[in-house]
Amino acid sequence: MSYQYIISVDLGGTNLRVGAVREDGLLEEKEKHPSAAKSGCDVVLNNVLQAIQDVAKKIEMKHGVIRGVALGFPGIVDPQKGIVYKSPHFPDWADLDIFSYFKTALPWPIVVDNDAHMAARGEAWKGAGRGLRNFVMLTFGTGLGGGVIADGKIFHGDRGFAGELGHVCIESQGPLCACGSHGCLEMYVSTHGIRRLVETMDDAEARLKLLDSFSGNPERVTPKGLHELALDGDISANVIFKRMGYYLGIGMASLVNTLGIETFILGGGISEAWDFFVEAAKKELRERTYQETANHIEIKKAVLGDDAGLVGGGACFHPQEKE
Repeated sequence: MSYQYIISVDLGGTNLRVGAVREDGLLEEKEKHPSAAKSGCDVVLNNVLQAIQDVAKKIEMKHGVIRGVALGFPGIVDPQKGIVYKSPHFPDWADLDIFSYFKTALPWPIVVDNDAHMAARGEAWKGAGRGLRNFVMLTFGTGLGGGVIADGKIFHGDRGFAGELGHVCIESQGPLCACGSHGCLEMYVSTHGIRRLVETMDDAEARLKLLDSFSGNPERVTPKGLHELALDGDISANVIFKRMGYYLGIGMASLVNTLGIETFILGGGISEAWDFFVEAAKKELRERTYQETANHIEIKKAVLGDDAGLVGGGACFHPQEKE
């Protein structure tokens, strides 16, 4: 029996993931590579193209039929034009015509969208959002991505830019963000944000002791490593996650009050430390939203893990997901 597949790409600030999504949502032939974000646009795009072609060959060898290619890229993405206008983790990208580049090189239909939008689609199709008409997806990675599912579809806004939830401002005089603003939620809730919270700890002695677990280098701090320390009872690691949860709750409350959507799905690496930050986030939500609203807010763990964006690419070609 031959199946139909979508070649799906999930490009982040750290990793490039590519896989083939079967028509029933099963993900096959997964590959993972460094994103090479600092190597320049040409290198990154060539690496993506090569990975697509490698996965496609594997599918064709098993007599699968490729229906299309779904590209999930980070940053300000126009899904109608297939252009990435800006991507904070790829600083040399500006008005990059992704669609034309891949349409010229590949023989299949192409869909382009923001990577977090793809993750939201994945959770809506086969994950924690299955059966929900409305929810907000937050993806914790190098930065903080977001996607809004409204009435069963991704809400893109006027030009496709909706869902940049990591750039909701929560401190007007906060640290400078790569987007150009100050005090963005991403500066507190992301891998980068976690590192910054460690570096700015008030207790210098505790900060140095915590950094000793990462060879004294803040750039080596990872959510996974910090989570392991918290599990071992490290008080400073616990404090960092609670601080992160505090800021997360502030950002989520603003989204609840703006959108009226009461279900959040949290995915990405930092979500693994759920038990150490979720209560702090819930506390802020209760204090910053109307009680009637707060009583109905639900925070759910994503279930697809790192595969959410890839599965979401497949959902773009699923009949129920077409917009």
